[in-house]
Amino acid sequence: CGDGVSDRSGVEAAQAAATTLKHCLKVAGGLKIAGDAEAASAHVLACYRDHFVPIAPALRRENRRAALSLEYGFGLLAHAMTERRSDTAIQAEQLADRVEAVIASLPQHPAPASEGGADMGSE
Repeated sequence: CGDGVSDRSGVEAAQAAATTLKHCLKVAGGLKIAGDAEAASAHVLACYRDHFVPIAPALRRENRRAALSLEYGFGLLAHAMTERRSDTAIQAEQLADRVEAVIASLPQHPAPASEGGADMGSE
C-alpha cells in the first residue's frame, strides 16, 4: 500500500532487532569473560553482520550520525575483545543500550486502521 508500510516495517524490524542484538552482545561479553577473546571478537562481528546490517538502512535514513556511530562502536568493541581489558562485557552492554536508544528514537509511523480499535500497550 505504499511507502508508509515499508517505512513502518523497517522501524518494526529495527525494534525487533534491538532485543536480539542485546542478547547477542551479552553472549560476546560472556565469551570474553570465559577467556575466549578471539571467539568474543568474532561473535561481536557476527552480531553486527547478522543483526545490525539488516536494520542499518532504516537507521541511516532517520539518523545517519547515530548509525555511523553505532557501526564504529561495533568495530571498537570487536577490537577491544582481543585486548587484555576487563571492561569489555560492560562495553558490550553499553553498545546494546546505545542501539536500543537509537531505535527507540525512530519516528513511529501510525499503524493502518484496524478493526475494533486495538489497545496500544506500553513496552
